[in-house]
Amino acid sequence: RLVDTTNPDAGRTIPLAGKPFAVRFDPAGKRVAVSSSEKQVIEVFDAATGARVHSAAFKYEPVGLAWSRDGSALAAHTVAAGRVA
Repeated sequence: RLVDTTNPDAGRTIPLAGKPFAVRFDPAGKRVAVSSSEKQVIEVFDAATGARVHSAAFKYEPVGLAWSRDGSALAAHTVAAGRVA
């Protein structure tokens, strides 16, 4: 559930592919990336609408997420591979 801390009643529930492991907002706060180690997927949602804007499947469990400073790229770390994707 995403919650606006200035108005907690304005939160929304976003259906995910699996249990979330990592959650990261982009630098502008307009998109939120969620990794699921259970389903080996990363989903990116529009923070305002909750609409899924991108999804990427991985061979190994994505656990760590980091946006680039300008929000143009999202890096993911997978446990089994020990690599940044």
